[in-house]
Amino acid sequence: MKLAWITIFKVLFLFSYTLAQPSTEIDYSTPSSSDFYKNEKITFTCEATGYTDLRTLQLRYEADGDSEIYRSGCSRSAEDDTIWVSLSTPDITAVSGIEGPGVSNAYCTSVGKPEGSTLSVQLNITDSTLKGKFYCRGFEGGGVGEILSSEVPMKVKVAPTDLLLNKPETIIEGEEFTFDCNSTGADPVSVYEYKVNGNTVAGKYTPTEIDRGGLMLSCTDTEHSNWKGGNTEQTVTVTPQYLAKIPGVQNPIVKELNPGQSDAKLDCSQHVNANPPPSTFTWTYSGVVTTETSNELTLIPQTDGVTETAECVAENGLPNKVTIKWNITWNNAATIPTTTSTTISTTTTVNKGGLIGGIVGALIGVGVMVAVVVSVVMVRKSKERRFRADAENAKDSKEKSTFKASNTAKA
Repeated sequence: MKLAWITIFKVLFLFSYTLAQPSTEIDYSTPSSSDFYKNEKITFTCEATGYTDLRTLQLRYEADGDSEIYRSGCSRSAEDDTIWVSLSTPDITAVSGIEGPGVSNAYCTSVGKPEGSTLSVQLNITDSTLKGKFYCRGFEGGGVGEILSSEVPMKVKVAPTDLLLNKPETIIEGEEFTFDCNSTGADPVSVYEYKVNGNTVAGKYTPTEIDRGGLMLSCTDTEHSNWKGGNTEQTVTVTPQYLAKIPGVQNPIVKELNPGQSDAKLDCSQHVNANPPPSTFTWTYSGVVTTETSNELTLIPQTDGVTETAECVAENGLPNKVTIKWNITWNNAATIPTTTSTTISTTTTVNKGGLIGGIVGALIGVGVMVAVVVSVVMVRKSKERRFRADAENAKDSKEKSTFKASNTAKA
């Protein structure tokens, strides 16, 4: 029983001794919760409890790599032990990059209290490169000495700025490409989220036909998404380069032309879809490579029944090429385009005398029209001669029939 009471007494003694021990605590608050940001006011609080002879209470700052200790706080006056005054230099606000109103003597008069004291210090970090630690220091008289709080590491958070998205200069349909991002700032990004048209990718993508309207590449700094300031996302829009036949184009293209159509042309660009547009065209006509380098090839009219082939190779600087082929048949029954028909029709409405005058004028002015008009005149004259010959034959036949019938009656 006696042993039990001794044990209880020891526990109570240790508990009361623990409660009587002075302690120093540090706390702080910022507009960004527990983070330090440049040009944000930070309020540090040092709280001393359990002291019976508190001699000083101060906030301290030690910079990384600097042996100097900077302090802001209050202590008992050397002249009058009952008066509290602000500490002498070096004050924390003497650190380049840390600003604040400091601690005044007037403020210190309220610090020393029998039951404990609280010190509040406001600071503003103006240098984002500062690194160090803050802690509170209390000093108890009677030979106890200094009692330090836990440490608060101070590292100013600087959200990455100037995010830069790196991509190939040329993006080609059907070829895989990679892209990445980098940034500047006190805390560069190490992890990005990459997207193409809003879909998450692993920093690489192969564009297809559906991407010809454009691609939106983006990288997001998810690592610092809850940090204040800076640019957390970078977006770039690109248009892939490509060269292809227009969907649905027949190859070879079957074409019938009338021999009377003197301005027949083939247009290669009408059947090609490309970015950038084709800049080089190579034409082969009836097996012979021509000197034509534009998108159009003018055909040479052939007689009825003749068949030909034409081929165009279009290029726009990409590795691939597009070849368009034609199988051409010249057929008198083929329709001549409206533009050509209108010209001939207008000419044939002129009377014979006017037509001859038109031929003379055309020979003087426009050589090309001469051929067309002469051709029409020859056709018309041929038809007139055949018409007269048919009429004469019919007349002779009728007369002969009449004469024969008359002789038969007389007999």
